[in-house]
Amino acid sequence: MSALLANPHVVRLAAPRPTAPEWTWVPKVDDHGIDQLDGVRVWADNTADAVRLRSETDCFATRTDPGGGLLWERAGTLAEVVDSLLDLPDPGTAAAPSLVIGRAPSLWTPGQGSGR
Repeated sequence: MSALLANPHVVRLAAPRPTAPEWTWVPKVDDHGIDQLDGVRVWADNTADAVRLRSETDCFATRTDPGGGLLWERAGTLAEVVDSLLDLPDPGTAAAPSLVIGRAPSLWTPGQGSGR
């Protein structure tokens, strides 16, 4: 999993963009190293993009509104999820998703078991 940190797709996603806030990254570490990498970026209007990277083939991303309503989600390979996030229009623009399609999954906290 540590190799995931240097993966070109992760590097591309983490690269600064003029119109987007920076990602905050939180690694989940076990006895063998990094087990998964979670990232979040919060836009000026409090819309949030979140991503969970478990492996090259197990990734998940969401966009939520300030109240936690799910606006967009994507699961797939690392390349698919990163490409989808990079193609996702900035919040507040005409093409950005704005219809709530559900509730976002809650973040894992200690004592909850495995999250997703």
